[in-house]
Amino acid sequence: MKDVFGNDLEIGDTVAFYAPNYRSMTTGEVIAFTPKQVRVKYRNTWNYSGEGLEQTYLNYPSDFAKGVVE
Repeated sequence: MKDVFGNDLEIGDTVAFYAPNYRSMTTGEVIAFTPKQVRVKYRNTWNYSGEGLEQTYLNYPSDFAKGVVE
């Protein structure tokens, strides 16, 4: 699967995305694929105190941007 910029997504990649019901982007890690979508895990620190709560999010690959190191 490819992200919004055409980069190949793989399990373990760090991606940026808009978390559900939040205005700013956050980062997460790709943990699984379905036939059409990507599942990521991320830490929700804006609604939970301390270290936050680890959550997962499922969406289409075009809604993620892979972090590319050059």
